[in-house]
Amino acid sequence: MLTVLIDEYDYLILIPSESEPVYRKAELSRILQLAKQTKGDSNGIRVRIQRRDNSRASAEHQLTNELQRAGIGNDAIYMASEFVP
Repeated sequence: MLTVLIDEYDYLILIPSESEPVYRKAELSRILQLAKQTKGDSNGIRVRIQRRDNSRASAEHQLTNELQRAGIGNDAIYMASEFVP
């Protein structure tokens, strides 16, 4: 599963790490490319979206719209309700 963190207008992807979570900035085109390659978890979730409290609604909408345009439907996207510090 691909985890994307929205920080204001920026997108960051979660890099697997054994310690603290590590996020790296990524362009939307790269996120779409990775999302298409992701198989998803047992529930079919391929992309998990997390947000900081400063995330912008326009960035959220742009990400979900582009994912859907790339063939990744709402049922394969999970947006966490809690904010990431």
